[in-house]
Amino acid sequence: MAKRRTREDLRSEFLGLLKIWPNVRSFYFQQGLNAGLSRLDDDLPSAEELLNSFDNGPGTASEHLSGLKGTLQQMAVGFSNGLRHGEQTAQDFLAHYEAASGRSFFTDMGAPSLLIDAILAKGSVADEREYSLLKMSLDDDLLEVEPNLVDQVNLMLTEFERNVSTR
Repeated sequence: MAKRRTREDLRSEFLGLLKIWPNVRSFYFQQGLNAGLSRLDDDLPSAEELLNSFDNGPGTASEHLSGLKGTLQQMAVGFSNGLRHGEQTAQDFLAHYEAASGRSFFTDMGAPSLLIDAILAKGSVADEREYSLLKMSLDDDLLEVEPNLVDQVNLMLTEFERNVSTR
């Protein structure tokens, strides 16, 4: 059985993801302003606000980590899919991120296809992050694989769900 992570472990991972968030937030903030939207601060909290919520609630550390991680992973999957389809927004975001950070978004987050390959090579789903990545990949049709591999992914997802429900 996997060792339960401490609050400090969760906070450390959360802080790592928070380093990514300001560049993501600034892109979406600019997109919203360009579209004439207001009150963007309500939908796009700052890194400081996210950290304050993590530290002081409401919600648990795991819930906050899972929320931020899930949001960033959905973006990674979406932008990866967008690039495959030549979507300008995906290209604009990746250029913005690299200009702001000096790094690739996929280097910081991990390219979805590489993460998926690593999970498949292990043959099991270790945590909610891996589960949601595999699930989103199937739902978004990012896995361009043979049917037997899709079956393997579905079995891995089912096994993880079974293990979670018996905890």
